[in-house]
Amino acid sequence: MKKGPSYQMTVHSPGSMGEMWTITWPIMLGLFSSGMMLFVDRLFLGHYSLKAFAACANGSVSAYIFLMVPIAMTSMSEVFAGRLHGAGQEEKIGEVVWQMVWLSFLLLPLFFLIGEIAPHVLFRSGIYRQEEALYFATLMRGSFFFFATPALSGFFSGRGKTRIIAVITLGSNGINALLDYLLIFGIGGFKEMGIQGAAYATVSAQASCVLLFALFFFFAKKNPGRFALKIKIRTIWEGIRVGFPAGLGHASEMVAHFVFFKIMERTGSEYHAIAVMMQSLYLLFNFINNGIFRGTRSLVSNFIGAKRYLHINQNIFSACKIHALFFSVLFLGVIIFGEKVGMIFLSKAEIFVVFTPSFVITLKLALIYTSLFFLLDGWMWAMIGALVAACDTKFIMMIGMIAQWVTYLIPIYIAINYFGVSVAGAWLLVVINQLLMCIVYFLRIQKAPWEIEKAHI
Repeated sequence: MKKGPSYQMTVHSPGSMGEMWTITWPIMLGLFSSGMMLFVDRLFLGHYSLKAFAACANGSVSAYIFLMVPIAMTSMSEVFAGRLHGAGQEEKIGEVVWQMVWLSFLLLPLFFLIGEIAPHVLFRSGIYRQEEALYFATLMRGSFFFFATPALSGFFSGRGKTRIIAVITLGSNGINALLDYLLIFGIGGFKEMGIQGAAYATVSAQASCVLLFALFFFFAKKNPGRFALKIKIRTIWEGIRVGFPAGLGHASEMVAHFVFFKIMERTGSEYHAIAVMMQSLYLLFNFINNGIFRGTRSLVSNFIGAKRYLHINQNIFSACKIHALFFSVLFLGVIIFGEKVGMIFLSKAEIFVVFTPSFVITLKLALIYTSLFFLLDGWMWAMIGALVAACDTKFIMMIGMIAQWVTYLIPIYIAINYFGVSVAGAWLLVVINQLLMCIVYFLRIQKAPWEIEKAHI
């Protein structure tokens, strides 16, 4: 059992790589599990019908854009819990977690309404509109569970108890996979529900997460606030005030990536396929970047609560070094396997037709640039994690909403439409943009925004 000040959540020195890795690997494991469950979800729907498969892709992206901002708000429970834990005020942690749970309840009527109205606007046309609307509406009706999960898990991650999160996430993803099989195909006496079955499976798995986190929350040691049910508007408002800008900035980034792939369609079907391959690879390994972000957010929140600001830069540097090790393995794989990576996405017949010398050269360059983007993106998210812990989220929103257009989408649009830049060239511009973003966030970090108190909990 670790001994030391409250902000030291592991046996390792504060700010060290050992501490960062101990906190982060269970988070990464849970995120990897969630990513694999998304893959299984699509796999089942693909075997059920291509119509359901395509509708799920569009419906889930639309739903996630709506859910992202409230999830960012209720995720502030981790920041608040971390600050209180670092300050040695564990008796108050349960109380702030409850406020984020109440916020999840308060958001539910709004998202029920969104589930009824938005499908008529978002899915007015298209051959998959009925299935997309059904999937979207089902997720909106179950939105409480998506909001309450980070609200409750913040109690554990803010205190460094990330292994519990990994175990619960793995268990709920197993439930998701089982229910997918039973409800999509109508196995074991269940009604065959197709895409709606997939949506019910997702919501049910998320509900199991909430139930398990709630049980561990109530029976956790050192949690005198487990029954602190009184609503505190000030704390709820802090979750909205600080979390909303961060969620909006992230949502803006998602929209920007969506527009980027629409621009890529102009390069032709074969080269657009390379862009889709790169996106798929990035999404496969994104659990690493997300884990780095959440681990940094948790640790820096504790350091801020304890006013141990010297450890913050050490922690960010440790996070960047861990991510660089992951990048080294990924980059080595790209160098060794090269175009073979692209072959896994295509049939033998398509490989014979598509794999021309120019296509292979473009693919190899795109793989190298995507690897570099992965490195810079992870470093950026380590710094964003620290800024979120410092509640400096308005800056994140500003960068997410403005820079994505000025240094990302507009240059790529001009380069492709007016200068005929290839897909590889477009990815090089993406890497340059990401480098600029790292510089911007690095300069912000140097101003030490955590020394300015910005949250009232």
